Amino acid sequence: MTDLSNAFPMARIVLERAQSAPKMNEIGLQASREAARKRTTTPPFEDVASLVDATATGPGTAVPLRVYRPASASSAGAPVIMFFHAGGWILGDLDHSDNLCRHLANVSAAVVVSVDYRLSPETKFPGPLDDCENALRWVVAQHLTLGIDPDRIILLGESSGGNLAAALALRNVRLKFANIRHILLLTPALDASMGTPSWSELGEICIPARQQMAWMWDCYTVSADLADPEANPAVAQNFSNHPAATIVSAGFDPLKDEARLYAEKLGAEGVEVAYRCEERLLHAFSNMGGLVPEGLEAFDRAVRDVMGSPALAAA
Repeated sequence: MTDLSNAFPMARIVLERAQSAPKMNEIGLQASREAARKRTTTPPFEDVASLVDATATGPGTAVPLRVYRPASASSAGAPVIMFFHAGGWILGDLDHSDNLCRHLANVSAAVVVSVDYRLSPETKFPGPLDDCENALRWVVAQHLTLGIDPDRIILLGESSGGNLAAALALRNVRLKFANIRHILLLTPALDASMGTPSWSELGEICIPARQQMAWMWDCYTVSADLADPEANPAVAQNFSNHPAATIVSAGFDPLKDEARLYAEKLGAEGVEVAYRCEERLLHAFSNMGGLVPEGLEAFDRAVRDVMGSPALAAA
């Protein structure tokens, strides 16, 4: 049995409560979404210089966005962070990510664009990823209006959002529609096989539980999709001109090994990559920053590392 005593105190309480709580696959989709709307673990509210709701229009489905500009951002030519929220592809929206994105804008001094991609199972792969691509293409096309530098684009995603950020970077390797400088993946879902040692060790006692994660993969994909790296990045083989990457896992997360292995794969292919495991934290720690302050501290470390990285500075 894994010893939870090394987890940060509030992280340990979250994990202990999660062990006895019903799993999302047990209570179903609508009850899971209602519970998510009631969560109060998000970081504290922060002011930003401006916030604008927008819609990415183009050849695909219109995608709602929220654009945050901190007072510290340059008036023109600021870096831009595309933010893809967590939620197992089935949960999450602009409002639930609002406090975290406000904080992200302030800590990064970048313009932040939060993407309200369609959720599964109503929209399965590749629909949510297509929305992320459409949002990115719109941001590039609107860079003068938004006051951002299209050569300093960062993709940031946590959990399922990390899957979408990784997949969008891979799609851009193939289609080359944006100059993505860096991707930041936080406790990302990258391997649908769930066959790593950390799944064997932690999959029954930590979040997300194995059956819950399998259910979320099934909501997002069908079996034929899992041979496609844009659904299941662990199977990717082509990393030509892939952007620099920072990947952060958590010690009490069944997904931690797939994050580490993906970082090793990127590095072996010549991609500039930094990997760190936050040993005392749990899965999807960023938006728990109001309850587990060390999660927000780890988020800040990762963001500052990216903003000070050579890949971004060289843009």
